[in-house]
Amino acid sequence: MLRARHGKDMRTVIAVALVGLLTGCGGAPDESAAAARDGVAKRAAVDAARLEALASEPEQWLTVGGNYEEQHYSALSHIDTRTVHELGLAWYADLQTNLTQEATPLAIDGAIYVTEAWSKVTALDAATGELLWRYDPKVPGERASVGCCSVP
Repeated sequence: MLRARHGKDMRTVIAVALVGLLTGCGGAPDESAAAARDGVAKRAAVDAARLEALASEPEQWLTVGGNYEEQHYSALSHIDTRTVHELGLAWYADLQTNLTQEATPLAIDGAIYVTEAWSKVTALDAATGELLWRYDPKVPGERASVGCCSVP
């Protein structure tokens, strides 16, 4: 996550670095946005069997930390000391809040899922940054004082 200052307004943006890295999250690099959005049910079809086989899908980031041990390590090898100079900003997306973001995005089947303050969830196309959907559970404002560090 990056923070970009716009005057006095602090806005959180998702920065996806590397041209081509996220194609591993969504299929072939020439996959169209329409094909990438093909069926929300197809996307993120995560069950116990898939979670138990995390190592067989290193291009996915199905859990916080990437695996049950939360190692925050990727077994993918196409970014290393020889290719790191090729990293760059591919796209960014403004979130719906100026509050602190404390969640790890998940990358599953070509989509990136981000939780935001007030328990909002945003799904973005990993290759393009295009908004797939948003969910707002409409957490009441008076719940702000319940959390330890920020709003729920």
